[in-house]
Amino acid sequence: MRSGSVCFYPQTGIYYKTSPRKQEQMKIDIPLIGRTDVLILGGTAGACRLAQQLRRKNLRVYCVTPYSYFGEDLCATLELDRERIQSLAGLGFTVWNPSPAGIKQMLDSALITSGVDYLYENRPVAPLYDEAGNVRGSLFAGRSGFFAIAAGTVVNALREFPAGWRGECTVALNTIRAGMEPGRIEKKFRLTTGSVAELSRIDLEMRTLAWTPETLRIADECIWSFLRAALPDCETVAEQAKSAGNSGPLSFHRRTKQELPFEAVSFDTLFRWKACPAIPFELDSLPLDDGYDVLVSGLGTGGAPAAIAAARSGVRTLGVEKLSIPGGVCTAGRIASYWFGNCCGFTEELDRGIGEMAPIENYVPLKGNSPMERKSAWLTRELRNSGCEVRFNTFTVGALREGNRVCGAILAGPRGVHLVPAAVSVDASGNADLAAAAGAPVRPLVEAEPAVQGSGLPPYELDRPTFNTDYLFACDSDVVDATAAFTMAHDKFANHFDVAQMLDTRERRRITGEIELQPMDFFAHRRYRDTIVIARSNFDTHGFILHPMFLLKPAEHQPYSANVPFRALLPKNREGILVTGLGISAHRDCMPLVRMQPDVQNQGYAAGLAAATAAKEGKPLREISIRALQKQLIGCGILPPEILNEEDSFGGFGENDSHLELASAFLSPAQGIEKARRDFERAPSPETAALLAFLGDGSGAGVLAEAIAAAEWDEGWDYHGMGQFGRSASPLDVLIMAYARTGGDGGVVLDKLARLASVSEFSHFRAVSLYLIAHPYPEAAEPLERLLRTEGFSGHAIRNPRDVLRGVRGSVIDTTVRNAQLKELYAAKALQSCDPASPLAGEILEQYRNSMQACYALFA
Repeated sequence: MRSGSVCFYPQTGIYYKTSPRKQEQMKIDIPLIGRTDVLILGGTAGACRLAQQLRRKNLRVYCVTPYSYFGEDLCATLELDRERIQSLAGLGFTVWNPSPAGIKQMLDSALITSGVDYLYENRPVAPLYDEAGNVRGSLFAGRSGFFAIAAGTVVNALREFPAGWRGECTVALNTIRAGMEPGRIEKKFRLTTGSVAELSRIDLEMRTLAWTPETLRIADECIWSFLRAALPDCETVAEQAKSAGNSGPLSFHRRTKQELPFEAVSFDTLFRWKACPAIPFELDSLPLDDGYDVLVSGLGTGGAPAAIAAARSGVRTLGVEKLSIPGGVCTAGRIASYWFGNCCGFTEELDRGIGEMAPIENYVPLKGNSPMERKSAWLTRELRNSGCEVRFNTFTVGALREGNRVCGAILAGPRGVHLVPAAVSVDASGNADLAAAAGAPVRPLVEAEPAVQGSGLPPYELDRPTFNTDYLFACDSDVVDATAAFTMAHDKFANHFDVAQMLDTRERRRITGEIELQPMDFFAHRRYRDTIVIARSNFDTHGFILHPMFLLKPAEHQPYSANVPFRALLPKNREGILVTGLGISAHRDCMPLVRMQPDVQNQGYAAGLAAATAAKEGKPLREISIRALQKQLIGCGILPPEILNEEDSFGGFGENDSHLELASAFLSPAQGIEKARRDFERAPSPETAALLAFLGDGSGAGVLAEAIAAAEWDEGWDYHGMGQFGRSASPLDVLIMAYARTGGDGGVVLDKLARLASVSEFSHFRAVSLYLIAHPYPEAAEPLERLLRTEGFSGHAIRNPRDVLRGVRGSVIDTTVRNAQLKELYAAKALQSCDPASPLAGEILEQYRNSMQACYALFA
């Protein structure tokens, strides 16, 4: 790799003409999210004890760890022997469950009780200095991009890799085997360069060697003989913090100037930090690493297959994963069984390969249900055998860009933060992280309403491969939200062996692609000239829906097929990048059909083949031969041969298709309105009037008003997540929501509001509130305020970790907390719309705007 006018990728001999970028193009504003007396980097048990001691001296303390938990010196390494557990007692901790789950909950509780602020899953990038050159804070990076915290003094509790360390070292990796027996492998290595690539290769080799048929768990972190970490004593830290005084202006020191053939960018600033004061930082000051032909960001359900496919194609491939294992939801997320999906192609290879590793009792290929570590081990082995380089425990925190072409990523891992060029990138984060950082157009998790599919975060039982949960809402790109979710799970499952380290979110941020999948496409059997996978599932929505077609007629239980085109993986206005998994371009109500694990695995494999083709041929992704790609996918069993004859078209409806009329209307709104008007003239029904309203024609407003006025409140719908099929709004709710589209007089809606009680179902509150948000009526303020002041109706916002613990419920599919929050929030939004000066509405919405839960904060 060399800078200047040419960017060179050595494996394939591809050159890309570029030009040096102006330095000011790479300067970004870093939000300063807080100030504290002591900032602790890392979350060992000793660091948590130090934080407690400092709080007793009335010092403000902030802890930031790269893991999703505290106690990484024990839990990440699985150093759980009696001596190590007893050392916790020596630190003043009471250990009631000497397992990772118990330790994590104990340390969370200690910090929360002491009043220590903390964040999970962020890595330090660079020190923050005052004018005298003293360290006064740190720059961090994670899935929410870059941010900084200022401090009187900084304590580094991380076990860091010495830069360029060379020589002989011993590397160990702990495991747990059948019968809860501890295991350990050790191997000596001679480091010749100490580079990130060399250390990562050793890590991958150790993880490949660690698995045996008896293995139930592999540690998150290897133990390197040359790593050392020592904590200063409490008195020294306290004295440093107290003597710091007012630090004045803060800045980051610029490192060695370098000319780069691209610009380093990060456009993904978390919404909750956009109003924070900012400190400039020059991204081009970060060190430049080797270049690759294909970079895969995320080695989850789609990313691991993508990296394997690219590497098998013979291009130099780098796979990056924020956790220590590949596989995503099906391994780290503990959902190992398949609901639906086409179990063909790479999915079939994977499932049969798992069975061939060693006998498994009751294992049925193509159904999932394989032990997590076995599936992870198969993927790890194939990544290594394919020649893919892998960096575990590494975040993608920014992008490299040449004009509108993405040409690499900024990676933050245990060995530092680096600029890593690549000819082609595959964003397999499932959340469009790399695409968003590169400035590609994306759809946020919450747009019009907080209609988010329910999320889970399950316990980790060594003998149970699948544990599906749905008890919260979570946003993958918000580290504050993730911190709240992990804190809740640690407390909820403290009596288990461990807690999963991945949020099982079923809906995430998505790109705006060259084509956007819509729900009616599937009913119309839409075909594409560039189909790369055929997904199959039903509309298991895990919550309430938004698309009017499903409001008018909910989907049934039966599965549908969904062709996924290559264009849905291509972000608009960006070249050099594919997005796969839950981040593809699709309406959010489509996601249940296209997010099944077997289909995402095959889609990821297709993305990897496409990326490798573009890299080898030196072509933009939009110029590769789709037919040649499809032939490859036919060869590996992902697509049927007849796909080569398909062009962009609609396959048509069957005579008995349940959504024939509605899907046809929404596919062609002008024709749909014309037909609905004719039907309405013949028989002016409320149902046809509602269809007209949702299509944008308000001519049936009078009929809707009459129907609403004549109806009593029917049986509504309270929030339901797991196993949600059918209606999420009552017939009367739908009429009111349709009526809101017409702008009709609100008298009939005010009458319905007067008949609402605090115990009424959420769907009724949703319907009335949406009308009043769009069409405010001052007369609605009094009944809304009465409802909000009813005992138990308000006060459900989760603003801090103490509130998180207050919201813990026993059920793994709890809906009571979310239902109460949704009713309160919708009613408060309606009240503010009807009375902008309402102190009550302002107070409630401020609580939700500052909530740790992103979906509510965005809606508020």
